[in-house]
Amino acid sequence: MSRISKSDILYLFDDLWPIMPYVEDHKRNCLEQIKPIKNYFTKYSLNENHNELLNGLDSLDGIGLTIASGLIWSTHRKDRVPFDKYTTTYALELKLIKTEKISTDYIGICEIIKEYCNGMEFKDGGEYEIEDFVRDAMVEMEDKDYLIEPK
Repeated sequence: MSRISKSDILYLFDDLWPIMPYVEDHKRNCLEQIKPIKNYFTKYSLNENHNELLNGLDSLDGIGLTIASGLIWSTHRKDRVPFDKYTTTYALELKLIKTEKISTDYIGICEIIKEYCNGMEFKDGGEYEIEDFVRDAMVEMEDKDYLIEPK
């Protein structure tokens, strides 16, 4: 069963996205709405329908697709992707995805990114994970003149 905790939210904003614009506001908003967030996780946890979970979370005040995908990733770090503008643009540039529209097939798009990560490894043989992909995306895309938000 998929549950989200305060520590998951703190990890998302403090460790993965610490330099996101308005990060403290986003973190506070999620913590203030933790009850409805948990309700959505409970509602969609039995069948692990993360497409519906993504769109349910997106409907909450101040939580768009970026934050919604991040919340899902924070509890499913091995197989879901937190799509911010860097990750989305990077995935498009690598031709892993054809469009920034993640909201209609979030699960399928995450599987593509996961498969890409599974095909990579560090020089020391260590496992390349989705979090590594997200961190690489931030570095690779930081000087781009354009960044594409997920839709």
